[in-house]
Amino acid sequence: MKKIIGVAITFLFLSMGIVHSQDKMNPEFLWKLSRVSDPKVSPDGKTVVYSIKKFNLAENKGNNDLYTIPVIGGIPKTIADGPDNDNTARWRPDGKRIMYLSAKSGKTQLWEMDPDGSNKKQVSSLDGDISAYGFSAKGDQLWYAMEVKVGETTGDRYPDLPKATGRVYDDLMYRHWDNWEDVSYSHIFVTGYSNGTLTGAGTDIMKGEAFDSPLMPFGDEEQISWSPDGQKIAYTCKKLSGVNYAMSTNSDIYIYNLSSKTTLNLTDGNLGYDTKPSFSPDGSKIIWLSMQTPKYEADRNRIFQFDFKTNTKTELTKGFDYTVEAASWSSDGRLIYFTSGINATDQLWVYDSFAKGISQIKQLTKDIADITGFSTGMSGKNPVIITSVMNISMPNELFSVNPKTGVSTQITFANKQLLSQVKMGKVEKRMVKATDGKDILTWVIYPPDFDPAKNIQLFCIVRAGRKVQFHNSFLTVGIFNSWLRMVILL
Repeated sequence: MKKIIGVAITFLFLSMGIVHSQDKMNPEFLWKLSRVSDPKVSPDGKTVVYSIKKFNLAENKGNNDLYTIPVIGGIPKTIADGPDNDNTARWRPDGKRIMYLSAKSGKTQLWEMDPDGSNKKQVSSLDGDISAYGFSAKGDQLWYAMEVKVGETTGDRYPDLPKATGRVYDDLMYRHWDNWEDVSYSHIFVTGYSNGTLTGAGTDIMKGEAFDSPLMPFGDEEQISWSPDGQKIAYTCKKLSGVNYAMSTNSDIYIYNLSSKTTLNLTDGNLGYDTKPSFSPDGSKIIWLSMQTPKYEADRNRIFQFDFKTNTKTELTKGFDYTVEAASWSSDGRLIYFTSGINATDQLWVYDSFAKGISQIKQLTKDIADITGFSTGMSGKNPVIITSVMNISMPNELFSVNPKTGVSTQITFANKQLLSQVKMGKVEKRMVKATDGKDILTWVIYPPDFDPAKNIQLFCIVRAGRKVQFHNSFLTVGIFNSWLRMVILL
């Protein structure tokens, strides 16, 4: 933040019509590309399971399939495909099965299979759709998230109008981005699990509460964490209603005790966002992301830690000038891996609890790219890090990161064939001085076959502030091509 006050992107292209050439990129080409995401390293550290989403432009919909690949790279194996939108694959703690979500039965339910994709079995048969889930460390319990009706629908208010489809709103929120308020809320349920079977009815740990966890509209499983002993669940929730909910960023971390059935607000008093809790491997500590300033969605995300033994809270990123996007523990609890943006790229960083002072935080990767997700594990005594990465010239692919050097090695090539059909222009990173002497990062994207002797047309996009930075992502090219085509049509 201190070194960069804005981000500019300069596009240099030879002519307006280049997107119409067969070997150039256009919006239709972008929709053909596979979306690689959600890598998860196996318990033995040898294999990663991941998702690929593909879109059908004519049908205006996408579908998700599941794959595995060795962490060192190799030939990917399809383990779940078809029209059922298979997603959210997670290894059972013993590594013998992979659980995932699928709509094979009409509703999105829990399924599981062997790591090679065989012996698929439906695990849950609930009335609603499951949106997220997670295993306890021992693998004998599951939490899952599902919509629960809390409140009156229009039909409940007016039983003499049973066919009415209208909705009545007398308060905020009636809509949050693309989510309509429908008197149903995402709640967390806990149930027993044994060898592919749910061993009891799910217990709603938020029963009767008109609140969501994960948070709507973009919350996911990162907002929920299970303690290693299986006795506590930490979850993110904003327990406010109406105008107060709409005007506030005051989400908190709540810890539910399964034995006493009591709930503790761990972050009471902080009025900014508190999100993404994560218990340490030994259960003695918990970390989460925290913003300080109320009503400021672009505030700096800090990593906070609570020590259950000393009953103290500590900011681990004090003095760190950038905002944290996601964080998780190493297997031994010594390190915390996290992603944070720097110079309009998202990199992987490491917090080392054994080091002292600001040297506790080190930047691990230094790629001219954005890390969009990561998963860690152990292969014997060796740490394993898998990341999903994109840059201006490449959509998301999986990379293996050397935990000592930070060097990234690509292991998936889902879009190699399609990308071979187009020419990419050279991308340059330039730092220019603003009038106040601060540095502004500029991405310069040259057209394919650029000839400096010819006249060219130039597009310049300038955006200021951390919230609106243009990162080194493939989205940059996608946005530009869409805009360029709009200009041509005009």
